[in-house]
Amino acid sequence: MPFHLIFRNKNAIFSHRDFSDYCQIKKKELPLHRMCRNLQFVTDDRFKKNLTTEKRDMKKFYLLCAVAMLSLSLSAAGHLKFKGVEIRGSVNAFVQEMEQQGLKFVSRNDNEVTLKGSFAGYKDCQILVVASEKSDSISQVIVKLPDEDLWNVLEEVYLDLQKRYSEKYGEPYTEEYNKNSAGTDFSKMVALKDGEASYRSVYSLHGGAVTVKIAYSNYPYAVKGHVEIIYNDTINETNRQKELNNDI
Repeated sequence: MPFHLIFRNKNAIFSHRDFSDYCQIKKKELPLHRMCRNLQFVTDDRFKKNLTTEKRDMKKFYLLCAVAMLSLSLSAAGHLKFKGVEIRGSVNAFVQEMEQQGLKFVSRNDNEVTLKGSFAGYKDCQILVVASEKSDSISQVIVKLPDEDLWNVLEEVYLDLQKRYSEKYGEPYTEEYNKNSAGTDFSKMVALKDGEASYRSVYSLHGGAVTVKIAYSNYPYAVKGHVEIIYNDTINETNRQKELNNDI
């Protein structure tokens, strides 16, 4: 049965292959008789088991470090802001802040509060303040601009907001296509209804992401769309997922 000559110090196990190198480095620091006290013979199976255990411990250590670094980075990033107010805390508290800025309360349905008012110079906008499914903590904010039945109007509003957000946050990731791009205004709206058109710009920020997009408005007897801005806060989304995972 093969044996391994190993040497143990406080932090590692050395096989006979690298023990001699270690001795050359440590010979001035560690007397020979102390080295000899730490020498021992172990079987090949035990040697492999020791290495496997140490590797497993190191993986746990690195995983804990990664989790700690992620937590620190989330804390340092902070929350996104909407109309100058951090998207954090309870929905009721956030709604009160918005009412102080002139937005009007419309209704509350389950975990969603609807407000109405002006946003970015556009009147009669709907602002949805969405709470986590398990608590009253705010999850995201969605702005819906007024409905339009003309594609060229929707595209004009979208490009205007895209330009303004880009001036503030930098260049976004974009996805812009319409199956009927060469067709009539109505055919472009039909492509939006059928899911064959997508216009969106995503701004990745330290505290989360802001998405500007053209969305279809669900009307039974009309083909309409609207421009939508979605504020997704990273910390709030992480907390929301933790709350949902508690059910698992």
